[in-house]
Amino acid sequence: GRNIPGMEVYSLRCGNVRHYEIGMGIGILHTQRFILYNWGWVFKHPGANREWWGNWKEGMWEMVDRVYHKIEKVEKYLTHTDMPHGVGLLYSGRTNCNPYGMDKLNDIRKDKRYLQNIIGMYEALKQAHIQFDLIWMETLNKKRLKNYRVLVLPNACTLADEERELIKDWVKQGGVLIATGSTSIRDRWAREKENYQLADVFGVDYKGRKTEDRPDNWRYFLPRDLIDKKYLGSFNVADKALENMAGDLKVSYDMRAGYDAVKPTTGKVLGTWSDGSPALVINEYGKGESIFLTGIGLGLACQANQQQQNFPLYRSFYPGVVELLKSLVENAYADKGAKLSLIVENCPLHTEVLLKTQGRTKIIHFLNYDAERSGKIKDIKTLPQIAITAAAQKFT
Repeated sequence: GRNIPGMEVYSLRCGNVRHYEIGMGIGILHTQRFILYNWGWVFKHPGANREWWGNWKEGMWEMVDRVYHKIEKVEKYLTHTDMPHGVGLLYSGRTNCNPYGMDKLNDIRKDKRYLQNIIGMYEALKQAHIQFDLIWMETLNKKRLKNYRVLVLPNACTLADEERELIKDWVKQGGVLIATGSTSIRDRWAREKENYQLADVFGVDYKGRKTEDRPDNWRYFLPRDLIDKKYLGSFNVADKALENMAGDLKVSYDMRAGYDAVKPTTGKVLGTWSDGSPALVINEYGKGESIFLTGIGLGLACQANQQQQNFPLYRSFYPGVVELLKSLVENAYADKGAKLSLIVENCPLHTEVLLKTQGRTKIIHFLNYDAERSGKIKDIKTLPQIAITAAAQKFT
């Protein structure tokens, strides 16, 4: 019944049959729609009109038939269910539309990477096995915010006044906001401001942006099959800066994405870039707190080829990225004396684990994103109060 962004749709544009199967599996798992962009691809036999049928793909018919039979078997465990809420990933439709909808390519308009960045954050949280809701920023209200203890707000440059006030009040009442560079630096019409609209929440003042020179096609797509060491940077989070960290954490980063230069006001610096400037700042605000990452494109710190980077599948993140997000969310819960609804151990990165409920019944679903894996995934432990051994083959 709620409108949510359809991240899963982007997994369906790749012509690989196995990728389509996984994309449909994602749609089923989240009880969202899935889209086949050309139904001619999935007919049992190719047609005579090659212009229409030229993209016919062998094996698609059998795959769709197989998927529909799987739906029939598991439908009762997917429908009429609810999920535990607590963590939300905020998608700013306004931020996405502003850069894409303007003609002049300057300032923010050079960066057409917001969607790719948010998909990267989506996938990184999945790989961290953090269960979360994907939420349109524009649908927030006080009632809905009461469901969440932690919100992740990446690179949402443009905020409306009412969105800013909702977030500030929510943090003041005890919420934990994890935000990244450039968030709230522009108003609802994408006009740049001298300081963040959420500066008092972040505990820092904005002092500009630092970035490496970029190829022209950075605005759109950039092949990322290999890590380009020329642009590889990092920031460090000190040992025990977060309660659940066992040692120093070095997070690798693509410096072409840039980071904000900031001056701490009330915030405490927990991580720094190689030049000593703040990379991670934590700030208490009312009963809640903010965790501010000055890096703008953490979701872009990954390997993915040009075709895949707009899909939420098969991203290989730079060292430290997934570990950092997992630590930040877990630390946010620990600080408030709370527990995540589901803690997953010993689970492959590309297996999504989703907890659903039907009344008092708890249902755990496993979805294997790995197109190359043919065997079973074993010995996954899920906590708290649920300990099972899973056998998830492809998607079940």
